[in-house]
Amino acid sequence: VESGTEPVMLIINSDGGQLYGGFAIYDTMRLLSAPVHTFCLGRAESMAAVLLAAGEPGHRYVAPSARVMIHQPSWTVDGKRKAADVSVEAVEATVARVRFTEAIAGCCRRPRKQVECAMEHDHYMAAQEAVDFGLADKVPASVAEL
Repeated sequence: VESGTEPVMLIINSDGGQLYGGFAIYDTMRLLSAPVHTFCLGRAESMAAVLLAAGEPGHRYVAPSARVMIHQPSWTVDGKRKAADVSVEAVEATVARVRFTEAIAGCCRRPRKQVECAMEHDHYMAAQEAVDFGLADKVPASVAEL
């Protein structure tokens, strides 16, 4: 990474985890001068699917048996909040959803509305379906293709 020309390989097998933690990785990928190649082994769900899609175009791989899932970001408000806090959380959830949708739309080169429709519910995809959607570029048949 020091030279800025050696590719970084990010291997993904994740249910996605915390949204803002994922965006920290996403921003890091964007800030690096080195290309980031992504490879999904197992699963890339939610924010992990965004990271898969955020890889260097042409170098976003998904293993033949892997599953990829996109959906609206989940947001919970516990029962101990004041009413005013709930409205603040609702605004933040909407902002996060828009950012999440725009990230996927930009990486997949799809209209935002089309991505929103796909994310209405959990949208699971097989490896080739993830390629067809634009989240990845290739389902490699061998390590030599990476």
